[in-house]
Amino acid sequence: MEVHAVETPAAVMAPLCAKTGRQVIGLLQACASISAFHARLTLGSADHLQFADNSFDKVYSINCIYFWPAPARGLSELYRVVKRGGLVAITVRDKERPPYDAFRPEKLTNSLIEAGFSSVAINRNDVPSHPLICAVGTT
Repeated sequence: MEVHAVETPAAVMAPLCAKTGRQVIGLLQACASISAFHARLTLGSADHLQFADNSFDKVYSINCIYFWPAPARGLSELYRVVKRGGLVAITVRDKERPPYDAFRPEKLTNSLIEAGFSSVAINRNDVPSHPLICAVGTT
């Protein structure tokens, strides 16, 4: 089994790799130290993923969608590379100011549905000092 991630910080992935001993594929990963945990790093863009259709069971992106050149295209790409029945989790800051306000729950839900996801669940962490929203789309 492999764990697949889009733009994940090493601080998140390293403990996961150490606990599971599983392979991790990171896209746009900036930290090379994670390679010690059997990772294959691939440089690319969210709006043109270099993976075959239906490649992954799960994909997630944490605090990165704000920087994608074309978020709608990136979400369509995530839909394309996730297997049917798979999950995509997009985590964003829960704030009503730029650039976060472009990805409020309603907007993110609509964007995921427009990209082809059959359902979307919105989860909040309820941490006032670092409020987050995680939108989980199912294919």
